[in-house]
Amino acid sequence: MKEIYSWVPWFLELAKKIAKGDLEDFQSKARKIVGNEKNSNEKNSNDPFSFFYFLAAKNNREKLKQAHKEYKMSRDVPTDVEVNTDRALALQSDDHSSLWKLFEWSQRYNDKVETNKYFSEILKIRNNNIGAKTLTQCLFLINPNQFMPIDDRWYNQQEKVSLGHAIEKQGWEYYKKALEEVKGIFPGCEFYEIYRACSILHNSDSSSRKFFQIGIHAGGRGDDDYWLKDFDPNNWVYTGGPGDKKGWTEDAKDTAKNGFYKINRPKPGDIILVRTGAYQGRAIGIVEDNEYAKSEKLDKERRIHVVWINKKEAKLIKRLGQPRGFSGVPKMLETFRETPEYLPTLEYIESLTEESNQEKGALHSVNQKQETDTVKHPLNQILYGPPGTGKTWNTV
Repeated sequence: MKEIYSWVPWFLELAKKIAKGDLEDFQSKARKIVGNEKNSNEKNSNDPFSFFYFLAAKNNREKLKQAHKEYKMSRDVPTDVEVNTDRALALQSDDHSSLWKLFEWSQRYNDKVETNKYFSEILKIRNNNIGAKTLTQCLFLINPNQFMPIDDRWYNQQEKVSLGHAIEKQGWEYYKKALEEVKGIFPGCEFYEIYRACSILHNSDSSSRKFFQIGIHAGGRGDDDYWLKDFDPNNWVYTGGPGDKKGWTEDAKDTAKNGFYKINRPKPGDIILVRTGAYQGRAIGIVEDNEYAKSEKLDKERRIHVVWINKKEAKLIKRLGQPRGFSGVPKMLETFRETPEYLPTLEYIESLTEESNQEKGALHSVNQKQETDTVKHPLNQILYGPPGTGKTWNTV
């Protein structure tokens, strides 16, 4: 499933190629790519932010191919570019010079940079549609390794205000602090992984979320370490059988029915804890798709597709005994939670569960008075975002 992030290197390469020229050169090439189609806007070629959002939001492979040709790109044109077309954007600002300087800065940004005056200045421009939500999402498209969209899902509990509104008031320093805090919740993960994971977390019913565990030795004790060569780069986990290199047998299905083996049970939104033996934690992932659940055949070709939300390797507080290759995790969840490296991630997941339970309680009291025949959808359903946010699998 590594192709889910194929848009990242392509957009990064495009941004670097654009940054090698100047604003006039960019506008000339962008106008050729944007063209004069019915749904295009001439302002989409005025600045890199509008242009990148145009390429993403239009979900138009032909435009991506034109950009690929115009800038002589070496990366393959991404296939997973899926943003609602009604979110195409042209920034209502005539200050193209400041936007260009902010774009140039975004290409050399690292977390050691103390300040950026253009970020705050652009947010203060009157009579435009450049809020924190829009600006941070554009920065994310231009440099998804360094920036994260801050939308309505992010809320400062202490200040009782959305992060977007706080950023608009306090500027770059507040946004930089927010980025650091997000990285602290999802250690070892890139911002594009975090954003996709958050889409799954918020699109799933967190009140029914379950936890499972799996070892990195897919064939049982003594087998190879599959984390570096397979699990991490391909965004999936699997096991070769019930454990100890026994492999799958015809009675594996009966074993699952008897409750000893549950690899077909994880559903989108559930959590997978990854371990190395009985002493070492390796990662935490959120399920995006489970091939085992789609067939009664349990074999080595199946995969559980995940998005990683914590890739910190850490010694666990307690020894886990001799856990199975895959199973439920009452004791292991407790052990992961007591390990400092995993606590922030699990606390964030728990906070979503608490919010969902509160919403369900409120809905329950309303539904007692009024019954309807409407279709029920998951709570916190969000169906928007830049490339690679998994809307193909998370639809109404």
